[in-house]
Amino acid sequence: MSLFGAAWTVASIRSLTEGGADSATYFETHGWRGLMESSTGSPMPSQFHSLPGLVFPVFQVFRMLAGAAGAPMRRLHTSHPLLVDGFALELGTTLRLSSSQSSTTGTEGATR
Repeated sequence: MSLFGAAWTVASIRSLTEGGADSATYFETHGWRGLMESSTGSPMPSQFHSLPGLVFPVFQVFRMLAGAAGAPMRRLHTSHPLLVDGFALELGTTLRLSSSQSSTTGTEGATR
């Protein structure tokens, strides 16, 4: 359910794709190890606070990838590669951009 999980997934997809991976398996669909909470909610609400059907941040990463199989991927080049990661998918004349920042403080820099 964390933003960290979504940021890690962006960096992981970029790294695996650059390394030549054709596919990867990540998360369950529903539940606290999934892309969204189940329709009944968390089985342990005192340890994992969520609402029934809640969409977790990592869902948005996979939503962006939907329908983009085989699309060329472009890496983002940043002045802070340990803090900012991401990629762009080239879909005809459009680019779908996914980036993540692994710092809780504001960081200035350039991305191209």
